[in-house]
Amino acid sequence: MKYRADIDGLRCVAVVPVVLYHAGLSLMPGGFVGVDVFFVISGFLITSIIYNEMVQEKFSFVSFYDRRVRRIFPALYFVLFVSSIFALVILIPVDLVGYGNSMIYTTLFASNFYFWSTAGYFAEASETLPLLHTWSLAVEEQFYLLFPPVLLLVLRLIGARWLAVVLLVGAGVSLAASAWGVFAVPRLTFYLLPTRAWELLIGSLIAVPFLPKIPARLGSALAASGLVMIAAAILTIDGTMPFPGITALLPCIGAGLVIYGGMWSSGGLAKSVLEWAPVVYVGRLSYSLYLWHWPVLVFGRLYLGRSPSAAEAVALVALSFALAAFSLRFVEAPFRGANSLGGRPWLRLGAGAGLIAVTSAVALTFTLNHGLPGRVSQETLTAEAVRWDRNALRQRCLVDSPFSFSARQKLPPIEGCLAGPGAAGQRYEVVVWGDSQADSLVPAVVDMVAARGWTVREIAMEGCPPLIGADLVVVKQDLRGDRCKQFNTQAIEMIRNSPGLKLVVVAGRWSVWSEGGSVPADPRYSVDEISGVRSLDNSRRVFARSLEASVRQITETGVAVLLMGQVPEYEHSPWRCAAYARLRGHPVDACKIGERNVVAAPMQYSNTIIRQLAKDDPLVSIVLPTEVLCEGERCYSGRDGIFYYINANHLTSSGARHVLSVFTFDPKVGGAGGSPN
Repeated sequence: MKYRADIDGLRCVAVVPVVLYHAGLSLMPGGFVGVDVFFVISGFLITSIIYNEMVQEKFSFVSFYDRRVRRIFPALYFVLFVSSIFALVILIPVDLVGYGNSMIYTTLFASNFYFWSTAGYFAEASETLPLLHTWSLAVEEQFYLLFPPVLLLVLRLIGARWLAVVLLVGAGVSLAASAWGVFAVPRLTFYLLPTRAWELLIGSLIAVPFLPKIPARLGSALAASGLVMIAAAILTIDGTMPFPGITALLPCIGAGLVIYGGMWSSGGLAKSVLEWAPVVYVGRLSYSLYLWHWPVLVFGRLYLGRSPSAAEAVALVALSFALAAFSLRFVEAPFRGANSLGGRPWLRLGAGAGLIAVTSAVALTFTLNHGLPGRVSQETLTAEAVRWDRNALRQRCLVDSPFSFSARQKLPPIEGCLAGPGAAGQRYEVVVWGDSQADSLVPAVVDMVAARGWTVREIAMEGCPPLIGADLVVVKQDLRGDRCKQFNTQAIEMIRNSPGLKLVVVAGRWSVWSEGGSVPADPRYSVDEISGVRSLDNSRRVFARSLEASVRQITETGVAVLLMGQVPEYEHSPWRCAAYARLRGHPVDACKIGERNVVAAPMQYSNTIIRQLAKDDPLVSIVLPTEVLCEGERCYSGRDGIFYYINANHLTSSGARHVLSVFTFDPKVGGAGGSPN
């Protein structure tokens, strides 16, 4: 295939927005679409090469995969080698275990499956995952593994004349799956090949005899239009939109127009921009730059213990460019030629297999040895051990999020979801009802009622606070939490028909439902049968109505309610912050302190409603964690060597015990009473 400088220029257009977006420097909210531009480029290049070879009957699987090894392996494994050294120095043991797991999948070009399967409600933030970006390499390599034999089979069975139809159908099916999946299974759709294949197949369709030859002037116009579309995608798409799906058509079609138009034009605006020497050079750096930038940013953040300032982010980006330039000159270039390693494809493939084996062995050393804890101090290990201070019933009894494709609508079974003296039976006197924040309280509630010999049942669903009649609309995916509504309907029916029930502990992450969500880029609004308006004001009205309905339906049966306020929320996991601070020899005090007007602000409205409900009903007692965990203008995520939080917004069992220590029983109201309000 003839070299095209404009495609290297297009690589520059793809990689620079990605790097700047990840560094937090970009004013381009859609910088991440550069990955989609890469997919189109890859589909075009790989199909152009192997289609012509197949038609000329010169194609060899050995030669093809030999080229892939020469192109992909040197820079990738160099980055893995250097990253592993920094991982040993910078990562705490639990994160080194995760790094080792992700490295195994990366060497097998399956990291997209790893990050898809490990992403979840309690998963750690991407800032601790140095190899997260390799998911896109995995998608491409899986395409390269599957596409050549499929293409060869199609050519031999039905001939070249029908090839474009097959590719078009394949792209259409993949796009349809992607358009459906961004709403139904968004994580799967983002990470896996079946819902990304259409982006590569756009490039493939341009590479085969399908589109007509066009005049040079039209080609120039199409290429320029494609650049405009990519720019529009970078400037207008953001994290609130379902992606990839239909939204990804804009950058992908734009990339396709640049490639197709450039096939026929010899000049014009697009060519002038894309073939400018500095742009071409950055395009040549793009593979190494993409590989380096994310580990540099992750390790930089972890070393600093915070997000980098603008100046620090610029320095990290500059370091990424320098490392990419070094890799291109001294790592990529020497191995790209067909004569590298004696010019023997089998030798190079064997060397590639050896790299996979050695790297996997190193990764297994990290994981099987529990992150090599001997590297760090006992103080770091103590902070890290906090992650086990949690509810033992969680895995069995906390139902998946209502927005999860696998979510079940039924209540968790009573078997295995009882704790206390009567856990082996079927009878219980206390129910803990709510979302994952309620789940975090269960061990403390068990201790709280142990003196009375009461047994506790957990009824909890991720992301589903106990609000009767309310639905949560996720604007980004246009989803309604119908399963949550159904779950709560079943829960209240069970509670109202539980003989011998004395107390129901009601808890939730109320601010997600009353304050328009927890992340501005991902708005969520509460609606009900009375009003479906998606607004902050209506969300608050729905929240107040629904919480009152939940409490009233319990207390009218004579059962007492302990209504919990929401815990203050931190930007990062306090114990993880402390573990890294101790690893670096820094003080940990800052990790345990938050400004009240920041970490407790989202709870103000819900606390007001909760106080009012307690005032109106003598069977309702309340505990407000903001009153327990905050003093003056500061809130504390831990004290006296004890961490109260297992992540940014869930209590440890020790933290839950501390919060509930202020609660006392009052026999006059059926078992519950007095608390700070």
